[in-house]
Amino acid sequence: MFIGLGSNLGDREQYIASAKMKMTESGITLLKESLIEETDPVEYTAQPKFLNQVVAVSTTLDHMSVLRITRGIENDLGRVRVIDKGPRTIDIDILLYDDMVYSDDDLTIPHYAICDRDFVLRHILQIDDSVRDPRCGRQLREVYNEKFGNQNNQ
Repeated sequence: MFIGLGSNLGDREQYIASAKMKMTESGITLLKESLIEETDPVEYTAQPKFLNQVVAVSTTLDHMSVLRITRGIENDLGRVRVIDKGPRTIDIDILLYDDMVYSDDDLTIPHYAICDRDFVLRHILQIDDSVRDPRCGRQLREVYNEKFGNQNNQ
């Protein structure tokens, strides 16, 4: 499973570190981490830059339990949802959950924008360059190279 972390308010590094610590305290084991990268905001752009990271995790929890835990962590760390895609202390997204394809009003797996954000793809590929999109079976490396060029992902 891959989880995306982002923060653009306050002590961004500390919010990401706190989110990872709280996940491990909740039955989610961190396996590997991408680099932390500063990125420009997307969709709603009138806000500060983000720090973003992707982590590979394992858990025995189902996807809805992971969603409840990550939303609880966001709330615990002061996330307030005022503007859709707006500034936030922490954003925690389930990007991929094994080979699951799932969608309801609260959760879409794979994350709806996974193939549209270069930093998300790049961070996943830093961790595991053999990951495939379970919707179509294509390697994410192929998707990244096609959309964003043949850049070094390591």
